[in-house]
Amino acid sequence: MFVSAAALAAPVDDLMVAVKRDSDVTARELIRRGVDVNALDQNGRTALTVAIQEQSAKVLPVLLNARGINLSTPNKFGESPLMMAIIGNQTELAKQLIARGAATNKGGWSPLHYAATRGNVEIMRLLLARDAYIDAKAPNLATPLMMAAQYGSEDAVRFLLSRQADPWDRDTLGHTPLEYAKRGGKEDSIALIAAAQRKRRDPGKVRPLAPLSPASAAELRGEPIPENPESIPMIYPPGQEPAAPAPLP
Repeated sequence: MFVSAAALAAPVDDLMVAVKRDSDVTARELIRRGVDVNALDQNGRTALTVAIQEQSAKVLPVLLNARGINLSTPNKFGESPLMMAIIGNQTELAKQLIARGAATNKGGWSPLHYAATRGNVEIMRLLLARDAYIDAKAPNLATPLMMAAQYGSEDAVRFLLSRQADPWDRDTLGHTPLEYAKRGGKEDSIALIAAAQRKRRDPGKVRPLAPLSPASAAELRGEPIPENPESIPMIYPPGQEPAAPAPLP
């Protein structure tokens, strides 16, 4: 028997309505009847995504306990349910999602970026405990430390630095976390990041080692040092060249 696409979509639409109305009884009955809890609505959202957006407190436990639910399906903007819970300051829900195995890493903007933006150290700690990448790169190469520096809190910056976040990472415009802290006008974070940069050499300014002289190379290899090794020309900064020796009388 032919079943139209509209008829197939109807149960999913009914579930979305139940979610928006926060009707746990209806949502539970629809799931019992086999509605796909991972289906997308016309805006590319799952029922879980809609429930988080609407803060449907009674429906959320029903969805979280539904068999086969995908906790990490992103919306059309690439935001996972965990990211949406974090940015919406729904900390307890975010903790539940992490505990239930929601993805803590993803390409582009990540949950750690969002937690850093909110300055939520508690969630950042949980994410890192689940192997979230501390220097995750957004599409513009911004890192969680940059987000914490501009939008988050001093505690968030201090926490990330204590976990070895790179203070010298650069975005696509070449800005480091220090520029982000200055942009946010956060004096305490500016001081923390500046201190971290002083302790850690800027990898962009590290010069490669000069090649070994033939004599040094032979010594390292345990070989006889050449009697007449080639001289290594000395290169001086402009204006600091040694004066030429005076001519012999």
